[in-house]
Amino acid sequence: DQPHMPLEVLAKLEQFVRQGATILGPKPVDIPGLQDHGERLAKLHRLAEVLWGSGGDSAAGENRHGKGRVVWGVTARQWLAKEGVGPDFSCPDAGRAPDLDFIHRRTDDAEIYFVRNRSTQPLRADGLFRVHGRSPGFWDPVDGGIEPALVSKAVGEGTRVHLDLPPGGSVFVVFSGLPAAGGVASVSRISGPNGGSVPAATVVKTEASSATIRCWQNGPHVLEDARGQRRTIEVDQVPAPRVLAGEWTVVFDPEWGAPAEIKLPELMSWTGHADEGVRHYSGTGTYTRTLEVPAEWLAAGRRVFLDLGEVREVAEVFVNGRSAGVLWKPPFRADVTALARPGGNELKIEVMNLWINRLVGDQELPPEKRFTRTNIRGGQGWEIQPAGLLGPVRLLVAQDVVSE
Repeated sequence: DQPHMPLEVLAKLEQFVRQGATILGPKPVDIPGLQDHGERLAKLHRLAEVLWGSGGDSAAGENRHGKGRVVWGVTARQWLAKEGVGPDFSCPDAGRAPDLDFIHRRTDDAEIYFVRNRSTQPLRADGLFRVHGRSPGFWDPVDGGIEPALVSKAVGEGTRVHLDLPPGGSVFVVFSGLPAAGGVASVSRISGPNGGSVPAATVVKTEASSATIRCWQNGPHVLEDARGQRRTIEVDQVPAPRVLAGEWTVVFDPEWGAPAEIKLPELMSWTGHADEGVRHYSGTGTYTRTLEVPAEWLAAGRRVFLDLGEVREVAEVFVNGRSAGVLWKPPFRADVTALARPGGNELKIEVMNLWINRLVGDQELPPEKRFTRTNIRGGQGWEIQPAGLLGPVRLLVAQDVVSE
């Protein structure tokens, strides 16, 4: 098809180009409409000749007019790349690039990016932001916490920032103020024996000549600074993760159909239990047992975490009667360092599941024996959903190591 363009539109574009704008697109050869077609078409051709020049009929080219220019035969991305203008945000790790989505806005003193992990898997990758001369920080949209982005590096295209996002997680990356001197460009663990699925090493503090790295497993770790200098840190004091195997006591609210208490030899979904009331229970189930914490795990420079594994759907962790927080999204992991004591500890985990399990169970009961009253009736697709603490529940230790 031959490009069509109203004469008035082309006249306005000519003003923009003359004042310094760059426009991309093919040379128009016709105008829409029939009124005064010949006269208006002649004006269009004369104006197009001014903008596109004599080479406008070629496959690709460029013509200068006034302070601006007209370009054709290339896409906007190709032209920006030729001019040295990269994407506003990109992920150099091509394998994870489709998993990241973002929006960007600018204030008088900051560049603000909202970055989202679109996948259902954890994401660890570098994000490349087209921002120069500013220091990045992370603003957590869940709890409002603000902390510096300690692993970042100024590069020719902008600033590379390491992102560590849980499944479906998101973060505000805010660039404000001048970049800090020095800094850490990357930290990674050299391959070796892995004591189970644990978080990757992270930088928790930087100073003029040192950095503190939180390590979750033993083995050599490599730290690279902003100047490209690499240091190897040997880590050999991190205890292996400990799975909380054995029996759990689970307490239910018997007014919603389940027995007051059951014993589970191992963790499982309530929906797989032999008791009909447990299988269709909706509400809070409270798991209790003793939590043994070795004294050396609570030594200075160490943090102890309780990782619940899979939870359906929300949990709150209590250690010795004090809450370690509500966990409602992966990773279901709580820092219990300040709550635990050496030896035996009272562990309580309250887990809340979905309401649909009780509704599905009530469909199989006569009206007088149902636990719920609702005008919503189940249809196709109504099925009980996995419920409770599925685990595995593990104690993890992180060691803070200072690299000089």
